[in-house]
Amino acid sequence: MLTDDDLLNTLWQRRTRWSSTATRMKRRLDRVRLTVLFLGSWGAIATASTTTILRSAGTPTRIVALSGAVALAVATFLTAQYLTAESTRRWTRARAVSEGIKHRILTCRATGDAQQYGRLQADIDDIEQSAEDLLPLLVPSGEAVQAPPSMHPDEYVRDRIRAQIDDYYLPAARCYSTRATRLRRAAIGLGLAATIVAAINTGVGAEASGRIAPWVAVMTTMSGSLLAYLAGKRYDFLVMTYLATADRLRRRLDRWRTDGSPTDQVRWAEFVADCENTIALENASWMAKWGERAEI
Repeated sequence: MLTDDDLLNTLWQRRTRWSSTATRMKRRLDRVRLTVLFLGSWGAIATASTTTILRSAGTPTRIVALSGAVALAVATFLTAQYLTAESTRRWTRARAVSEGIKHRILTCRATGDAQQYGRLQADIDDIEQSAEDLLPLLVPSGEAVQAPPSMHPDEYVRDRIRAQIDDYYLPAARCYSTRATRLRRAAIGLGLAATIVAAINTGVGAEASGRIAPWVAVMTTMSGSLLAYLAGKRYDFLVMTYLATADRLRRRLDRWRTDGSPTDQVRWAEFVADCENTIALENASWMAKWGERAEI
């Protein structure tokens, strides 16, 4: 029977490596995605500037034109090299391994089920074997970490369920909702500005129209880029799933308390399994969502 704390700490250390690896992969995707957004915007602005504001053939015009061309080329390169379906799959699979190990260890710690302890290492080995191709990408082991201690019912409810609701799902949902709103407003504002400027452009002379039209294209392009960036971040989906998961956990916790907060082995194990499966379902849903499209 697996009850040795040193072995549990080793298993948790393995989980930490997978979590750190997934976090590093996600941060790189986010940095590249944001870089591509800025480079693409600057490329559009530079192109329009060289045909409207900087119309002479002097050095400033050549510098702006060159920087715009380089920005667009680098954006294309970064997209092809890093913003790929395979990069997303690697990140989501690493996160799935981390969450799978965490789910099993916390379930064992909360229930103290001897049978679950007995097959814990085998279960974790199976989880890791499903992602053996990612082993070369794992970050080196850091400082030794301690596995979560055994949790009494009150501790599990406080440190796992309430913490997930109050310290993770709800704050994250508010944060992502705010970001989505700001990006959507900026995109709509640029789109509206492009529409107004395009309408004005129809009533001016040919020379003025030649100076205005490129900027209509710039604003339209930037509006579309912001909307694509918003879609790529999937903020709206995350807000929905986080709020729904927090609500399901809260309702499950309320039912448990209404039933008298039972802690007998059978009903407590059912409660823990129900809560952990709810969290696992949320993880599975966003990983499936990220895998829906080939492009990011």
